[in-house]
Amino acid sequence: MAAGEAGENGRYCTWGGKREVPIRTVPSRARCRGKYRAIVAVSHTLLVVIYHILRTQRPYPDLGSDYFERLDTARTQRHYVRRLEQLGSAVTLKPAGAA
Repeated sequence: MAAGEAGENGRYCTWGGKREVPIRTVPSRARCRGKYRAIVAVSHTLLVVIYHILRTQRPYPDLGSDYFERLDTARTQRHYVRRLEQLGSAVTLKPAGAA
């Protein structure tokens, strides 16, 4: 079975062509690119963060788990309204103070 080809129980990925693994068991960064490539990507990200911390001599500013939602709230609202409409709901937004 080729990488990304559907099997009986869903999609599969191959790791170096040696074995097939169901996608649901592979972390999101490792999908069809491979486990080792994902490890290198995460390691690179950590090294960049560590470099900047050491260079600037400041502590790491934790942005929070909702950083990207706070970054562009209008985009986030459009996304969730569109998603609810796709699921068959009629959506009307009102500001929180008007409730």
